[in-house]
Amino acid sequence: MTSAIANITRRSVLAGVPATLVTGAASAKTESALVKAFDRWLTLQERFNATDGDDLYAEITTLEDQIISTAPATVHEYALKVVLAGSNGGMEMSVLERALAAEARAMTGINI
Repeated sequence: MTSAIANITRRSVLAGVPATLVTGAASAKTESALVKAFDRWLTLQERFNATDGDDLYAEITTLEDQIISTAPATVHEYALKVVLAGSNGGMEMSVLERALAAEARAMTGINI
């Protein structure tokens, strides 16, 4: 007897996912609020790490809350959320979570 999970294929999973979520086509023309917030967060993180950025902390945490509470519209946006969650040791990560975070960093080209 095989389990139902063993019979799941990539094709069957993708068949149930809207095309814009897989391709990111809906966000190709304009950046979403999540992407803009992530870009701002990344800029502030870089400044925070390069200086004594205590004055940036409140804005950084506000952006983190905003990003994590926003539902992603694309796979790219989801990957950005994983990058944020795994940044600077932000997640207590198992081997599987570290692999997920590494994959998200590779997908986005962001290595923090």
